[in-house]
Amino acid sequence: MPTPKAQQTSLRILKAAAELFEKYGYYNVSIKEIADLAQSNSALISYYFGGKEKLYQKNHYHAGGGFSLFAGRNYPAKRYRFS
Repeated sequence: MPTPKAQQTSLRILKAAAELFEKYGYYNVSIKEIADLAQSNSALISYYFGGKEKLYQKNHYHAGGGFSLFAGRNYPAKRYRFS
């Protein structure tokens, strides 16, 4: 069973990923950007979720219950982001 700190960290990562995927689309978000927004280490994304694709899937079908953090949006979307 994960520690409370690990649960908090993974939840911060999930929320950060959902926010960035929704705003920019799957292909325009890096693991580093997710980690930065979550105030976490980018290696923890692989540790907790197995990588960006699995993190996206976990976000998209949160907890296996089929509810989408993307509210039915059709992702991954290819969009260009200009900084």
